[in-house]
Amino acid sequence: MTERRTYQRNIIEETLKTIAQGLHTETDIYLIGGGAMTFYGRKAATKDIDMVFTDAAPLQRFQDAASEAGFKPVSEPEKEYRDIGAWVILEDQRGLRLDLFHRQVCNALEFTETMKARATHLTDLQLLHVHLAAPEDIVLFKGITERLTDLEDIRILAEAGVDWATVEEECLTQRNSGRWANLLLYKLDELKTRYGIRPRVNRIRNHADKHVLEETFRQILGDGELTFKEIQETIHRKTGYSEAWTRARLKQLEETGAITTRKKNRRKLYRLTPN
Repeated sequence: MTERRTYQRNIIEETLKTIAQGLHTETDIYLIGGGAMTFYGRKAATKDIDMVFTDAAPLQRFQDAASEAGFKPVSEPEKEYRDIGAWVILEDQRGLRLDLFHRQVCNALEFTETMKARATHLTDLQLLHVHLAAPEDIVLFKGITERLTDLEDIRILAEAGVDWATVEEECLTQRNSGRWANLLLYKLDELKTRYGIRPRVNRIRNHADKHVLEETFRQILGDGELTFKEIQETIHRKTGYSEAWTRARLKQLEETGAITTRKKNRRKLYRLTPN
């Protein structure tokens, strides 16, 4: 596959200025990826400009203005672009891409009100108001993807200084937070292995461990009820873990309310707590 070229900050600025000329209503965009990093001075150039909109109307306005400026939808993007789940991907003759998201990024994280409040206002280009997502939120967005370049970007942001408590708080308040915590933890463990950077994210680690544990027992229990012996036999067959391990984990899940129990003919039955 041909390596796509990158674009520096001045090209991004000129592109946004050109698009802004086609707007007739005030429109806010929030840059959330490499484009934002170029304006923070953390990256020399980027292959594409990732941006999120808080509503569908401004996204449509921006898309229409971008079309007037020569951008066309990418009908068959490469796998790494399909995976990010953009609302629409636009590209001009130079190959510069605009990844437009509507509230949800990467088919996963929501662009929340707290993210919006943390964003930095960059500039006003006529009716186009450009904001930069906070570095902490860029880390979170990049922390749940499979793109190799995102790990390098996280390294750059981490070395410049990131409030990891903010990253943790935002991750843990997202819907499906267990899944995102698990993905982010995997990426941060890679960060430690490759670059020796060790963020203190104990809350993320504990939450991810809890998520994995719940998913393990969810696969075993399903919608039914099982005795301890039945659960232990499955656990031992799949993982080799001991009876003591299974008993301790079930107790932990019972204490957190993830699992409920009842007695039937002197036998204790375990089942998942309905959502």
